[in-house]
Amino acid sequence: MTWTLLIILTLAPFITLDSCFNYADLPQRAFVAFGVSALGVFMAFRGKYKMPRFGLPILACMGWACLSVLWAHNTTEAVWSLVYWGVITWLYFMTTTILAGNPKAVRTVLWALFAAGWGISVIGILQYLEFCLPIQQSVAPAATFANRNMAVQFIAMVWPVGFALWRQAGKAMYPVITHMCATMLAYIVVADNRTGWLVVCCQGVALAIMLSLKNSQEKSQASTSKTSRLKRIFSPKYALATLQKSPKTELKQSTRKNSSFHRRIALAYGLALFLFLISLGPDGIRFSSLTNMTHRVGTAVSEAAGQHDGKRDTSVALRKAIYLNSLEMFKDRPWFGFGIGNHKVFYPAYSQAAVKDRVFSEKIQLHNAHNDYLQWAVETGIVGVLLLCWLVFSVGRVAVAGAFQGGWQKISVLLGLVALAIAAMFSFPMQRSIPPMVGAVYLGILGCKNEVS
Repeated sequence: MTWTLLIILTLAPFITLDSCFNYADLPQRAFVAFGVSALGVFMAFRGKYKMPRFGLPILACMGWACLSVLWAHNTTEAVWSLVYWGVITWLYFMTTTILAGNPKAVRTVLWALFAAGWGISVIGILQYLEFCLPIQQSVAPAATFANRNMAVQFIAMVWPVGFALWRQAGKAMYPVITHMCATMLAYIVVADNRTGWLVVCCQGVALAIMLSLKNSQEKSQASTSKTSRLKRIFSPKYALATLQKSPKTELKQSTRKNSSFHRRIALAYGLALFLFLISLGPDGIRFSSLTNMTHRVGTAVSEAAGQHDGKRDTSVALRKAIYLNSLEMFKDRPWFGFGIGNHKVFYPAYSQAAVKDRVFSEKIQLHNAHNDYLQWAVETGIVGVLLLCWLVFSVGRVAVAGAFQGGWQKISVLLGLVALAIAAMFSFPMQRSIPPMVGAVYLGILGCKNEVS
């Protein structure tokens, strides 16, 4: 069963089918659904499912979404969303059952996601350098995701796994892990996606907060046990043990120093590789990536402040219009919403409710609100928002506990969920195939009642 899960996680991001109009997301969605169904057949012979830590809030959200079909105007759109979310919910429950009390399986799953992210980033960088690859794309460099924004969201979710793998690896694997992390971060830079840059910055802030909480907890524990340590130090047994100190202890200390040296070399190599990759361009070596980042960030700030020239429809201005018009939809049906999957159905009537959406027309229709939280609120109402808050609160409790007591494995998973949460504010990762799959696996790792060390 673990091998089936590994196959799904490793291969799903690479699935494309050029003969389809939706040549990236639809084949990936079908592959994940088929793989999860096969995994469910294997799980049927294992026994009962266990109720994981986040099982009740997830089932409550899914149950309310299913009920919203009763008042959804377009049931086809509702069922289309619910079928895949049901598959992802099923994957979550199976993941918790497979990984509970099995640290080796957890490490293998994290390696599978990490390797898949590295492979996608390599394809994306080659596309950025204009290598001729037989992979169709709409907004380059998109790797196998059709749009670079979707690829960046996936990479941002999986690259923090390198922290956990780094802490568990031997010195021979340090250069490999830093190489893979540097490649993924370089792709996020050259993909020219501002949401991806924001996500990485937020991950850095979250990492700093979790490490500070973890260090404060360790210091408090150290201060409380200071008296007992002093008693132990001045005891005759401790003096005798010090005199009889074995050579193995000295060997361990020298091994730690040697490991620290290899880590520094690996980090230097990773930094050099990252700087080299972001300095490359289709025409050779160039150092415009950081300049481009500064320009793009400055443009986003000026657009958010309303300081653009008004002659073109910027992405920030378009999102503002969509958000404000969607809020008008929420005001009309605040309690129960319009039904799951029906934001796009009713948005045409609200495209000028608060602000005129200048891009929306008969030919250009809106498919997603570019804010998963707002879209969920419009489609499921206040009841759905409260249920989602229950889920977020449950995950937040584990996140706080993980920051104080968890190891690097839990911290890495939480950083991946931070990427999903931030991306959902400006895009629609939950309406795609791969980000919900990765999120379900991460929640499955956190939701195991048997803690994974």
